[in-house]
Amino acid sequence: MIKLDRIDYRILEVLQENARLPITRLAVLANLSVSPCWQRVKRLEECGIIRRYVAEIAIEKLQLVQTILAQVVLTRHTREAYRGFEAEALSTCGARRMLTRNGGRKPKMTPAKLRLAQAAMGKPETKVGELCAELGVTRQTLYRHVDAKGTLRSDGLRLLPR
Repeated sequence: MIKLDRIDYRILEVLQENARLPITRLAVLANLSVSPCWQRVKRLEECGIIRRYVAEIAIEKLQLVQTILAQVVLTRHTREAYRGFEAEALSTCGARRMLTRNGGRKPKMTPAKLRLAQAAMGKPETKVGELCAELGVTRQTLYRHVDAKGTLRSDGLRLLPR
């Protein structure tokens, strides 16, 4: 390992701020004459402490960068459906990345509520409005999961574990 002194650290500090400084200006800032400053920079490069000189590019100056947020609701909530949508969106609209939020609102209908609804809808004396109020769901949500006789519909079948 190479030993560095305060002058070497000063050179590194200045180069980190502006790697394009002429050696004459770097020498002044490091309090050295030009030749010893140049030799120190070469030594720092050769031993690998200075690996490379890079440019920081302001991408926003090269092209118009926009952030567009859109809410999309998929009809199927599976990984495959999401990956398919993401691939299509990225290839079609020129987006570079997508922000995601899985889910949304928590589902109102739970497996436990669905079992209660299924049992209650099978009884003729059940008042649908009261059942919906008790379960905390709308009629639409209830009928999307079970029919009037308590038979499970497609959403109800998906909700219950197999």
